[in-house]
Amino acid sequence: MDLLGASILHRDLPAAAFLLEHCDADVDNCNADGLTAAHHAARVGDLGCLALLCANGCDLAAPSSSGLRPARLAAQHGNAECLHWLISLPESEGGGGLREATVPDQSGWTPALAAASNGHADCLRVLRESGRCNLSSTNSKDGASPASLAAEFGHVGVLAMLRDCSAALDRRDRLAWTPVHSASDAGHVDCLVLLRDAGCDLSAAASDGSTALLLASAKGHLECVKVLLAAGADPTAYRLDPGDMMCEGGGSGGGVVNPLSEAQRNGHNECQMVLRGCTIRDKKLEGGDEAVDASI
Repeated sequence: MDLLGASILHRDLPAAAFLLEHCDADVDNCNADGLTAAHHAARVGDLGCLALLCANGCDLAAPSSSGLRPARLAAQHGNAECLHWLISLPESEGGGGLREATVPDQSGWTPALAAASNGHADCLRVLRESGRCNLSSTNSKDGASPASLAAEFGHVGVLAMLRDCSAALDRRDRLAWTPVHSASDAGHVDCLVLLRDAGCDLSAAASDGSTALLLASAKGHLECVKVLLAAGADPTAYRLDPGDMMCEGGGSGGGVVNPLSEAQRNGHNECQMVLRGCTIRDKKLEGGDEAVDASI
């Protein structure tokens, strides 16, 4: 990293100004990863340094080696003021204009996805107010949406913001997981409750047949299991696992994986108790005590 980049990472505006004015520092010099002084300023949220770089002809929309732009870094690190400034700066002044609100990097990550995964609702508001950003849009590589990332990382405030602006809360990724799957798998019961109250389908199956209840049971997320069962999730829903010799009915052809078998396999005793109780209750309702006896 050169001296200009180092001074900006340390938020030393006078040093950066001196280097540009008296030492003929290259305003667009980049490090081995293709990151320039503009990337560093966006990362640390220094609007004064961004303005200085702009005044000295810096390309504020330059991508790094991986396609990472300053606006995307500002969103990732929660620097809403810098993000707003960057996406408002026209190309004639060294920026990328409003298109910077939606440009993905080489991994398909947009500013909105970066903001959602890191819990920065204020940055998502900036992007929404730009008029160019669809907060229901997904990653072109894996299909992740802002809602699925917020659910995965437990950012209930971001989910609430997305709900309030009518963003999709049930969009599926490439594995057909919904945000409900993500919240249940990670054990974020507050996110799961918000999704439930927003009317999301808590029983949806992924492409391999996994339900949110199965995922929560496998990880031992007891509170998520309780919420899902109380909302009517089917404790007997299963997926087939042709390669698993240890699951129910397993053999050379594999077998059936259900919430109870996953809780048993992973030693989650409290989840087992809740699931067994729910299964026995349901069988009583369906077939009386005889059905219960036959299942024990």
